[in-house]
Amino acid sequence: MPSSFLGHTGEYLALTRFDHYVASNHAIFLRLNGEHFNSNNPTDRVSGFTQPNAARVERNQSWGGQFANHHAFGSTLNDFRVNYTTYVPFDVLPLIPSVGISRPSYSVQGNSTSSWAHAKNIDLSDLVAVNHGRYSFKFGAESTRILGLDYSSTAFGAYTFAAGAPTPSQQPLRYAQTFRTNLFTWGETAFNDERCSS
Repeated sequence: MPSSFLGHTGEYLALTRFDHYVASNHAIFLRLNGEHFNSNNPTDRVSGFTQPNAARVERNQSWGGQFANHHAFGSTLNDFRVNYTTYVPFDVLPLIPSVGISRPSYSVQGNSTSSWAHAKNIDLSDLVAVNHGRYSFKFGAESTRILGLDYSSTAFGAYTFAAGAPTPSQQPLRYAQTFRTNLFTWGETAFNDERCSS
């Protein structure tokens, strides 16, 4: 078993914006941003009792954007926005897939757990503001939709033994092996209250 482990970590960030003024009373805006992170030793997983053959590769990323359209018609202003985000909060793979063996306070060896989650979010909103003398009327609506996918499995399983060093003819306390795929979706729609102010 190797006595040392070399970890690698990378992170990338991006941000872009586009502004276009169609006319003195009409403008459109676009914002784009993204982040990607990967590491084969996140949070110093390989340390203490955890051996190098239990290492895993972890990735997470998010990409998003917003489109906005501002248009004025005399005393009326319309503000329309679309937000979209796609993100992977975690994507975990074993560096060297193998049977997991855990002996608390002694050693953690092997790993075959793979897990992944992916979510998407789209948000639509529209606000209309009307000025009439001393009064201002605002009407707005917003709709949000979220989609998600979750997957996790431990292909080779994992044994858990009693704490401490191994002993002759020792039997594991438990064995776990999981195969699971979950697909879940949900949505939410919200409407702003009508407002009138002077």
